[in-house]
Amino acid sequence: MRNRMKPERTTIDRRAATVLAVVLVLVGAAAVLLWRSTLHSTRLAIGAAFLAAWVLWLERLGWLRGVPERLRAWARLAWQHRLRLGIALLATALVGVLNRPGVRAALSADTEMALFVAGVLAAFVSTLPVPEAWRGQRLRRAASWRWLAALTLWALGVRVWRVGAFPWPMAEAEGELALRALALRMGEVGSPFAAGWLGMPHLLAWWQSLFVGALGPTLVAARLPVVVLGVWAVPLMFALVRELLDDDIVAWTAAALWAVLPVAVHYGRIATPELLDVVFGLGGVWALMRALRSRSVAWWALAGMLLGLSLAFTMAARLFVLLALWWLVLTWWLNPHEWGGQWRGLGIAVWMGWLTASPLAVEHGWAAALWRPAARVDVFATGWLAIVAAGEGVSPTLLLARQVREALLGFLARADRDRLFGWGAPLLDAPSRVALLLGVGAWWADGVRRRTLWLVGWLALGGAYAALFPDPPASAKLLPLAPLMVLCVAWGLWASLRLLPLTMWERLAWGVLFMALMAGWSLYTYGQRYADQGRFDIPTMQTATTLGQWLAAQPERPFVYFWGAPFLAFENPVIQYLGHRPQGMTTTETGDFSFVRERPAVLVFLAERRNALDTFLAHQPDAVPQAVYAPDGRVLYWWIWLDAETGGRP
Repeated sequence: MRNRMKPERTTIDRRAATVLAVVLVLVGAAAVLLWRSTLHSTRLAIGAAFLAAWVLWLERLGWLRGVPERLRAWARLAWQHRLRLGIALLATALVGVLNRPGVRAALSADTEMALFVAGVLAAFVSTLPVPEAWRGQRLRRAASWRWLAALTLWALGVRVWRVGAFPWPMAEAEGELALRALALRMGEVGSPFAAGWLGMPHLLAWWQSLFVGALGPTLVAARLPVVVLGVWAVPLMFALVRELLDDDIVAWTAAALWAVLPVAVHYGRIATPELLDVVFGLGGVWALMRALRSRSVAWWALAGMLLGLSLAFTMAARLFVLLALWWLVLTWWLNPHEWGGQWRGLGIAVWMGWLTASPLAVEHGWAAALWRPAARVDVFATGWLAIVAAGEGVSPTLLLARQVREALLGFLARADRDRLFGWGAPLLDAPSRVALLLGVGAWWADGVRRRTLWLVGWLALGGAYAALFPDPPASAKLLPLAPLMVLCVAWGLWASLRLLPLTMWERLAWGVLFMALMAGWSLYTYGQRYADQGRFDIPTMQTATTLGQWLAAQPERPFVYFWGAPFLAFENPVIQYLGHRPQGMTTTETGDFSFVRERPAVLVFLAERRNALDTFLAHQPDAVPQAVYAPDGRVLYWWIWLDAETGGRP
């Protein structure tokens, strides 16, 4: 019988050729745009080289062989898959266009940031499953997530409550960031990716500028943006611990303890970026763990996006990037079945990380973007290690070991000093310290090698990070280690309760009692140690905060004369921000008030210059000084109004 089977086609059919043409046009356009933006900065050439090496590696694995057959498979893809591919290419091209200096210079900061966010979100959306895959699915453990949302809202309320009243006064670091937010709102800063305070980009300042534009330059407007972002550490703590230990009750305990931990509450209420390192770092590591377990490219994309965005904050964020890489290496080494050759997902994570970090690299170069925030902790640039070691007569190795020891003891021992942003007391109460030691024991007794080695890496990296600071480790430097300590406390609590001859309900009752006591102690400690206004003996910050708020209430916007005290007059960020950018500030000790003929002014005498005030009043008996007091009743400064109509006479 004659064989009627058609011979196998070895050429590309018309449908596949159409798909090939569309794909080549889109890829070519995106490649040209990205290549032109890459050539502007020679440091970005490594990105193009990496992409080329990635393509060669895929070819080496055999993924690019049999291209005609693959094209015919692409031609049969549903329209949703083609749409996702097109969105990914267009999002990459959009970010590439934004990387062009000419385009960036022509856009306002708000427009540039809106386009960047749109490009990154579009790239992430392109990795999500098609809508048909969502049908019939329900959120896993929906009841747990509802209770977690309630806990997060409660933690948000704790952080929002009187956020403009305490901590008081406004710190200089808060003023630096808030002043740049005000400059962004006034159009004085061109790009949100430009270098700002301590070399960090202006991304946080841009986020603050939205609140400053709505609420004005106030303490609430400066701190509320960090509160809104920082509270996400509570659900992320729950998600990370549950993913790591697969234990809901330990995850719940860790999230509840983080919600009330004094150091977490404190840095969740002030306008500094330290807590954002923890938020984006925990999110990136959790997404990576989920990606490896679920084999979903969307989780890979989320991990790359969060870890890439973390580079916009302080150096502590690099610690979590290293932790993510360490988990990846341990999975490849100890759990090869979970890794399972997920090169495609890893490539998508690298693509998303490059996409979110590329504007920083274009602005600063890759090396500077990765290391610039380390200027405050750079051992080699400052030379503090050699100087201190020589002064104390010890070796640099022993000095670093002492720094690591002091950092780790910050959670257990009491320090010698007590200051606003310092390390004035142990970060955990006595019962939590006992649970911490039990948790370390449970950690070492754990039979999962990957988990144990990863936690050891977290401890080592956190200790090394704290050791890079020249002064004794303060709470800000210990913040990257705080989630690990909270995890150990929760782990140790329930590991010990499970060893006791108790019923399930008795264990639950004891656990809830412990968490209630911990919450009460934590909030009381925060109120007494951090938020007690009478214990902040920092006259410079108190004077700057009070004077800035007083200047903001003056409709005439007077010129400010300081009798001495140049540290307050010259570009003090707190006065500049809270005072709505005063017309001018200068110092005088001669009584020359030439500027007063043009506009009214105030003359300020600090409390420690009472003798200078008495001398001034002896020559100007008509002057009436007004005293301004600190919350504890101490005099901060006196001010005297100088009228322009009288030529500067009080």
